[in-house]
Amino acid sequence: MNEYCQRIAFTMHRFGNDFDSFNKDYDYRSSVLFNLQQIGENAKLIRLWLSENSTYDWNPVCSFRDFIAHNYARVENKVIWKILIDDFPLMMNEVIRLKSL
Repeated sequence: MNEYCQRIAFTMHRFGNDFDSFNKDYDYRSSVLFNLQQIGENAKLIRLWLSENSTYDWNPVCSFRDFIAHNYARVENKVIWKILIDDFPLMMNEVIRLKSL
């Protein structure tokens, strides 16, 4: 999951850390969505381990993965951006912490 978090952080740095850049650039959105989906998929695969080693709530991450996978064209850009700004930094910090275990 660390690699996917790093890819999102790199993409945000490369394309700009503002909603207008994100909203206008398909490649930016596509990259972020793919990596969020991969993080959710990985979290589902190690759900038991995460429940024993993390206090972060991974259920919304897994649920969002399912939503992306089954409703890709209906994902709203504002929702993704809110996740990037509000949730992603906390999730990335937790992934970094878990990597050190």
